[in-house]
Amino acid sequence: MEAFKINSAAALYFCASWLVGLIILMAYLAGALNEVVVFLLVISILNIIVNAILIIVLLLLYYVFSENRIEFRNSAVLLLFNFPDILLLYFIISII
Repeated sequence: MEAFKINSAAALYFCASWLVGLIILMAYLAGALNEVVVFLLVISILNIIVNAILIIVLLLLYYVFSENRIEFRNSAVLLLFNFPDILLLYFIISII
């Protein structure tokens, strides 16, 4: 079985965005100042925009560089899993 190859920059971005999402949830549940939570939500919104751009770039690179197609495809699929985290956090915050 072949290893799951992903781009190291995409993996780092994925981990950082999940960490920001968890910090938002913890800050909100801990009753942090509203300014802190709003600042973290703005960062999360920027994360959505950057994530969408990166997915498009990775899919374009998929067709340009044929030697790294598997890595680019796997990285784009990995970044698709950033959206459920962000949407789930907004849903939880809006309920609480």
